[in-house]
Amino acid sequence: MQASRQITRTFGHYSVQQHGSIKYMSVQKLAKQILVLGMALVLAGLVWGLVVPHTPYPRLALTAHVQFETNGMLIIILGSHEEYEQLIKRG
Repeated sequence: MQASRQITRTFGHYSVQQHGSIKYMSVQKLAKQILVLGMALVLAGLVWGLVVPHTPYPRLALTAHVQFETNGMLIIILGSHEEYEQLIKRG
C-alpha cells in the first residue's frame, strides 16, 4: 500500500509530508536542482547529437536531439528565472 503524500507551498518553501515526517526544500534549492536537470538534458542532447548519423532513422534521431536541446534550454531558463525572483525578494 502506498503512503499518502501531501505537497503544500508555504512562504517560499515546499513541504512534503510523508509518513508523518516533513521535509522542507527551499525555492532556491529547487531552482538549483531545476538548473542542474536542465544542464543534464542539454548534455544528453549533445551526446545524442553524436549518435544521430549512426541510427537507422536519422531524421527521427535528429528530432530527438533538437527536443533534448530545446527542452533543456527551456528548463534552464525556468530555473534561472526562479533564482532571479529570489534575488529580487532578498534585495
